[in-house]
Parts: sequence; structure tokens; C-alpha cells
Amino acid sequence: MCSMKIKTLVFASAFLFMTTSQNGVYAENRSDDNAGIYKEAEVLRNKEGDIIGIDVTDEPDMTDYDTVDFDMLIEHPLWKEYEKFDLTYNKEKKQIFFAGMLVDSIADQYSDETILYYDRDEFFRNMLSDKNSEDLESLEESDESETVTEDNEGVQEVSLVAQRDQEYKLQYFTFIRNN
Repeated sequence: MCSMKIKTLVFASAFLFMTTSQNGVYAENRSDDNAGIYKEAEVLRNKEGDIIGIDVTDEPDMTDYDTVDFDMLIEHPLWKEYEKFDLTYNKEKKQIFFAGMLVDSIADQYSDETILYYDRDEFFRNMLSDKNSEDLESLEESDESETVTEDNEGVQEVSLVAQRDQEYKLQYFTFIRNN
């Protein structure tokens, strides 16, 4: 359960980085004249009075979250692009690999408005919830390593974040080792 919280925190941090990096550039490029479209209460300034941030909490989120499971991911149009970066899969075990490491999650903002998100643990939770809610509760209380088959003992597990350029062309993946 603890490592699941860590992975959630890692994804949240990666997502926050992806969204704030775009918003950060937008805010940094604003002059005081352009900031006038926001209420002063929404604008953060440093001691010198320069804008360092704009609170967009109440603005509608125009991002669409494309949450996929294993089968959807390997059939997704992005999969061909991922294969060029050494992503592979084992269809029988429903596992994704990156350079030989077992993939726990993938976050990829592949367009201005859409983020693809894959979470291996979500696959297991959904699989168990279809069978028995008691099994789901025991999974949530158990150690995450129980979801990894014995064949993968000693295999490095990672969470990936796709890094794209301004035209949304995949450049590489950053990854975080989870075990």
C-alpha cells in the first residue's frame, strides 16, 4: 500500500511538472499589460513586483485524460511510436516493458489537450473488482509485490513520463525506479 501511495505521488508530481511547465512558460511570457485580464488576487508577484505566477484554479480544465488499460495501450495509435523507444509487451501476462524493465505506469501528454495514462496496478484492481470485492480489499491492504509474478522477481519496475518537444514529438522517456 505504501509503494502504491509513492507511485501515486510520483505520477502526481510528474503530472504537475507537465502541466505547470506549460503554464509556467505562459506565465513567464506575460507582461504586466497581459496580466490585466486576471484579477490582481489571481496574480502572484515577487518582492520586486514581477509576476511569478497566475492562479488558474477556477479556469476550466481543457485537458482530456485518456486512461487506458493494457489491451487499449498496445492497440493505441501511440504504441507504434513507443516501440521505437524500446517499449515491448508480453500479451499473455499483460505486461509492458521499457528497456527490459517492467512498466508500472506511463504518463504522456501527447497533444495540447490530451494526456494518456496507463497504470498496471489499475489493471489488477479492475481485474479483481470484476471477480470479488473482497479480493480487491485484500490487494489494497497487501504489499504491491504480490501483483508481480514470480517470473519477474528481480526485474526493475519503473514509472515512465513521456517527454515531448513543442510539436509533441516524443523525444525520450524519463523514468523513476519503483523498487
